[in-house]
Amino acid sequence: MQEGYFQALKAAVEQRFRQSYPHCPPIQEWKGQEIVLFQEDLAEQVQGRLSEKWFYTHIKQSRGDKLPRIDLLNMLSQYAGFANWETFKQSQSVPRRDEKIPISQSQRTFKWWPAVVGGLGLVGILMAFMWPVKKRSLCFADADGGPLLYPSQIKVSVWQANKQLVVPLEVDSSGCVSIAKKYRGQSLIIQAPYYHTDTLAAIQNEWLEGEKILLQKDDYALMIHYFSTAKLEDWTKRREQLNQIFADNARIFQVLPQGQVGMEMFNKEEFINKLITPINSLRNLEIIETVYQGDKIVGLRFQQKP
Repeated sequence: MQEGYFQALKAAVEQRFRQSYPHCPPIQEWKGQEIVLFQEDLAEQVQGRLSEKWFYTHIKQSRGDKLPRIDLLNMLSQYAGFANWETFKQSQSVPRRDEKIPISQSQRTFKWWPAVVGGLGLVGILMAFMWPVKKRSLCFADADGGPLLYPSQIKVSVWQANKQLVVPLEVDSSGCVSIAKKYRGQSLIIQAPYYHTDTLAAIQNEWLEGEKILLQKDDYALMIHYFSTAKLEDWTKRREQLNQIFADNARIFQVLPQGQVGMEMFNKEEFINKLITPINSLRNLEIIETVYQGDKIVGLRFQQKP
């Protein structure tokens, strides 16, 4: 019974996280960036901290007989909007595993009914496989007319608001994606390295085959990447340019390589100093995410490539 409450708590945590990041995948699929964002949100909302190892041990697994410590259950409950673990349990209605449901006479008489329903369901599944799914190809292009940057790294997903579900789609090496007609009317989310994240409010049926969707470059992200890879001479000029594109209260995070837990945070001045000072510089940066407020960067997430 306790494990059932914990499964309900994980669902409540996922729902709370969606208030900050509405396009996140289901909690069982969180990894890397999603876990880091959750750690930050947890620290900001309830001043709590969970390690990535703990997350994989207790959250990623679907079932388990051993619950986390009570202090961590209390913390997650508070994040989900409850006073503590006991208060959360009181708000739930989880049936006991040993609870027996009475069987009526009509249920005994019509035991064959589930078999009929199951048979019809099987027929429906077979027809779905045999019936061709209508798809339409949609391609992406650089709005400035240049070559599309890193087309194989473009991420496209369908946001089904009525199901609170994100459905990832596969993008080919040329930057095109096939979209099933069943997704018409849903929102399409496009995330691409060094382009601004774009959201099409509704997938239209009127798209022409191979129609181009133009992506707008994230010029500031490209500039930072360039500064980290080029041999620059005029450091004073570069410092002034960086000072102009970052807000004074910007929070900048360096994501550690895969397999290492944690991250490093810089303020605006620390990041600029490390980026442009040759003796203590950050080199070959891959910009993962930029967050803007007006025309200033207020949030940056990056990784240093080897």
